[in-house]
Amino acid sequence: MAHAQSSSGRGLLLLMLVALVAVTGGCFESSSQQGEGGGEGDERTLFGPGAGDGDGDRSPGDMEPRSMAFDDGSGDGSDDVTVVVDTVPFVRDDGSWVEVREFDGRTIVMLTTAPFELAPGEERFMCQNFANPVGRDLELSQTESVMTAGSHHLFAFTEGGAMDGPLSSCSGLEFGPSVHGASSIEKVITYPPGVARFLSGGDGIRIQMHYFNASDGFTEGQATVVLTESGDVEPLRAASLFMNNLNINVPAQAPGQATKTCTLPYDVQLLGVSSHMHRFGILFEATLDDGQLLYATERWEDPQPALFDPARSLRAGSTITFRCDYLNTSDRPLSFGESAETNEMCILSGVFYPSPDGQGIVCM
Repeated sequence: MAHAQSSSGRGLLLLMLVALVAVTGGCFESSSQQGEGGGEGDERTLFGPGAGDGDGDRSPGDMEPRSMAFDDGSGDGSDDVTVVVDTVPFVRDDGSWVEVREFDGRTIVMLTTAPFELAPGEERFMCQNFANPVGRDLELSQTESVMTAGSHHLFAFTEGGAMDGPLSSCSGLEFGPSVHGASSIEKVITYPPGVARFLSGGDGIRIQMHYFNASDGFTEGQATVVLTESGDVEPLRAASLFMNNLNINVPAQAPGQATKTCTLPYDVQLLGVSSHMHRFGILFEATLDDGQLLYATERWEDPQPALFDPARSLRAGSTITFRCDYLNTSDRPLSFGESAETNEMCILSGVFYPSPDGQGIVCM
């Protein structure tokens, strides 16, 4: 049995925005549909490449509207706030975007990576650094990501002193403190009133993307991360739960299984969880020490999260056991690794509060 501990180490689409339509959100939201094993996320409409004037030049003039969940801080679940913000982002030479907007005394930050091309069957890990665009601490009531088709996961890591940098290849095994993560193409996390994710004024953002083009044609990778400031004063700190099984060994042309149990170091209110496997994964299950099913899915690609509203209360010393079932149809054994084509993973991730030190819980 592994003991989870607090982590203190490092570790879309071209959004064509003319307006932000702000509505109240829930606790922890999927961006489009019901999570497999838990509640429902609000439906939203997103717009991406190809929605502009058709000239393919990806200019601000090609921007289209989209709807976006937004917590107005009332906590009453009503759709009582609508705002339209004319927005023309700063477009850098490499096609990445940085945009900062103010609404009702709160800051909304949008970071969009440069686009990159993937050939049929190509797999790529790409990263891009962004300096903190406001230069001050932000308590975040909501984080959101949107990725183009072919994406497998995204992290928005926090990087001390990070400066704006070019898009570049990077390791898929990179990990550290983050303000957002996603295994689905669209994901929104909206925190309850009085709870927020923290971004230090001295930290920038490093967006890490994993893409695998399983189609027969060329495709383009790109991602946007949206960070919305909370209006709460001294909120409880939320953080990430990350449980990773490194002990995977599946023989060629055979089924296999990987199981791991982690112990929580302190009391948590769990807002939601999701899984991460690669293409040979056929079932993921997570259970609590009392036998209750926490999460289950048969999807290795674009798994939807389980959402808990109200949050699931878990006591210090309680355990979570998660299991991945595989069917290895290849002629080589499978072990833990970054490639969705030739390796496997078995990861349970989620979001919780309160975090005593603002850091996440990691069990590896």
